[in-house]
Amino acid sequence: MNAETKLLAEVIRNAPYGANWFLSTDSYDGIKYILGSLLNITKGDWIVNITEVNRATVAELIEKHGLAMKIVHTSVESKERTVLLRGYDGMAFIGINEDFYKELNQDNIPATLDIELD
Repeated sequence: MNAETKLLAEVIRNAPYGANWFLSTDSYDGIKYILGSLLNITKGDWIVNITEVNRATVAELIEKHGLAMKIVHTSVESKERTVLLRGYDGMAFIGINEDFYKELNQDNIPATLDIELD
């Protein structure tokens, strides 16, 4: 599993319930089939609402299918609209909210990643 995928799965595992994971619609079209009914398709973004019920499933699908590398732009926002993660250009750029970053399991954040803390 690549570093970006490992980080994205860790973010989803720790995102608060009610958070939304946004994926740009110019991402790999197969994501619609991989995420299936978990995905809400809008004109601007594809959105997955993170719930107590689906959190583990979403993280597993990210890992199984290497989704971090199939997304053009992505973000995870709390229900209060705090941006927890920003990823651009296939996660070539990664920004993470500093307080949220402290809650993540550091063993699941590969040292090879260049992460900007917001």
